[in-house]
Amino acid sequence: MNAGRTCTEALVSQEPTKLDWSRARVLLTGGAGFLGSWVVRGLRERGVCDDRIIIPRSAACDLRDPLHATRAVGELLAHAQRHHHQPIVLHCAGLSGGLALNSERPLDLYHDNLAMGTNVIMALARAGAALANTSAAPRLVLVGHMTSYPTDERIAPQPLREESLMAGPLDPVTAKLGTAKGELLSLARFAHTRFGLASTMVVPTNLYGEGDAMDNPAKSHAAGAMIWRFAQAVRERTPSITHWGTGRAIRDFLHVEDAARGTLAAAERLECHAGPPIAVNLGSGQETTLRDLSDTIQGVSGYTGRVDWDASKPDGVPRRVLNIRRAREVLGWMPQVTLEQGVARTLAAIEKPRA
Repeated sequence: MNAGRTCTEALVSQEPTKLDWSRARVLLTGGAGFLGSWVVRGLRERGVCDDRIIIPRSAACDLRDPLHATRAVGELLAHAQRHHHQPIVLHCAGLSGGLALNSERPLDLYHDNLAMGTNVIMALARAGAALANTSAAPRLVLVGHMTSYPTDERIAPQPLREESLMAGPLDPVTAKLGTAKGELLSLARFAHTRFGLASTMVVPTNLYGEGDAMDNPAKSHAAGAMIWRFAQAVRERTPSITHWGTGRAIRDFLHVEDAARGTLAAAERLECHAGPPIAVNLGSGQETTLRDLSDTIQGVSGYTGRVDWDASKPDGVPRRVLNIRRAREVLGWMPQVTLEQGVARTLAAIEKPRA
């Protein structure tokens, strides 16, 4: 690698070599979760057989326990060496949810996310050190969180660029989640310096889509919860529905399939001889108020009742949207699912079991 290359340039070569997925053996943490299940679909579409997609389940492999993480990573590397596979770790596991979960379980959000990520990084760094700078070196993609961005626009101008990650105070409500996720990027950089571990972090915006826990208030995300509310209102012919806040808050909504594509693109473009890990935003490139989101869902769902807003409930931060220039330039990635398309697909998935 030339000494003059920037961190962004170090992530990919000028002529990036596409990962040969036919040689890949993938440890996918959180593979049964919302984003992870879509990553599984993407891996299958790229020709990765199910017997080479390892999804540790928490009942048998609790990644908060360093011994469990070490065992899972050790088995991945042993099988990969024995069968001449390319070992890849996609760390999608994590505890997250809406404002209610962040308010009620801040300690769990901080501890669980930091512990899982730390254990995966350190197990892979130590076990894979002997393979660093070889064609068999493991690749790691971490999934970060947009709550790792400061709320003060003087520190982190909007749309948010990756350089602003963890650059100042975070939103108090979601700070524990944001801090835990953000600290993993710093740890990955130390692991690169000490052990030569090649990694990067994708930072998705607000995700929605088929497979979200939309009916679970503790785990549902803003868009998913709203889509579910409209679907229920249509089904039950409810005369009115009420959303939290004023509807003026501005957000960035990305369909989960696009986020899965971005995660896999990061693995494809990550060089084994890359420089220090960087973050790459995955967003829609569009700013949408919650009121506009509500109007879109109402139009797609055909709901004809009244929509109210409870201003006594919090809006969250006034504006949070991501700059996706780096994803375009470094990963060759752009979102493909429009908001209207994604809402229609999600509503259809809700109704499908009842068809």
